[in-house]
Amino acid sequence: MVLDPDGSEVDWFVGYGPPPEKFQDKLDKTLRGVDTFKSLSVRYARDPDNVEVLFKLGQKQDQRYRRKTAAELYGRVLALDPGGTKGATVFRNEKVSYTQYARFNLGYHALEKKTDASKLKEFVKTYPDSAIVKEAYENLSTFLYLNNASGAEAEAFFQEYTGRFPSDPAALNSWVRRILRDKAPIAKGIKLAEKAAALSRAKPDPEILINLAGLYLLKGDKAKAIAAAEDAAKIAEDRWLSKIAGVFLEAGREDRALAVYGPDYVRKNYKKGSELTLYMNFWMNRDKNLESVLDAGRRAVELMPGNFPVWDWMSRIYLKQKNYPEALKAAEKALTAAPQDGKALYQGTLDKIKAKMGKDKKSQ
Repeated sequence: MVLDPDGSEVDWFVGYGPPPEKFQDKLDKTLRGVDTFKSLSVRYARDPDNVEVLFKLGQKQDQRYRRKTAAELYGRVLALDPGGTKGATVFRNEKVSYTQYARFNLGYHALEKKTDASKLKEFVKTYPDSAIVKEAYENLSTFLYLNNASGAEAEAFFQEYTGRFPSDPAALNSWVRRILRDKAPIAKGIKLAEKAAALSRAKPDPEILINLAGLYLLKGDKAKAIAAAEDAAKIAEDRWLSKIAGVFLEAGREDRALAVYGPDYVRKNYKKGSELTLYMNFWMNRDKNLESVLDAGRRAVELMPGNFPVWDWMSRIYLKQKNYPEALKAAEKALTAAPQDGKALYQGTLDKIKAKMGKDKKSQ
């Protein structure tokens, strides 16, 4: 938030990405009053039918997730300039009219909130050559056809999408995601994933290779799955390593899973509590690598003492090891840190540990 000395809102930025000098440029423009919320509001008060001002104010409200207010502003853009002749903005280095962009945003809102695809479908028909049309297809894929449409509907959509963009690895990979979800048709998925991998060879995408590996696993070809996972491991950022490890485990290569996402990963991320908890969750769900999970847990609770799920995971591992004193300590920490509406669950874990301790004492 950027505020005036009197506390009134001048402008805002939601999210941040490098490089830092670009952020500095934004701040400099804000200080000069270029297209800030405040300067646009002043212009709007003087000229409430200015299409440029209405669109830019709509974008500002969008950034704050004030969808209703943004939609009202975009709706006025469409009413005042249905033909898109009263000004344009830039989308990915290409000019698009305010009207066109407003229609896209309204379609995105409807799809995101209600899974109502009608407006975005109409957009791709009305603006087939738009700079934004690919983004429209990507959103239809993500919010509707990946999970919320029948197999027949999804196939028809992805035929259209990949037909429009046959050389776009992202489009091909979108269809691959749906095939992985349905676990069919495997042969079609492999063909698409192999083509996407070939098209992205100059700039390899680890997700494409991981998805290809997943399809090979579905086919039962573990050797090819391992090869694809190895290729992914060579280029993957940390966020992909758990998925690569999952492929290796399913292919029977626990050694490779541990090599890419094992104790070395914990040491590398010893200052990142969130990464350590994700690591713990991955291995806990597979009941493997538990000593390393404990190591990650001990460090995670040093960084985040109130993280009750981590304390709970640790208590369960200690219980497996019959280390009852440490299991009790961890379970008590989980119970103390848990919110009131979740305490019953963690009280149950604590009672289970005490019961197990009692049984073991009697058996001795």
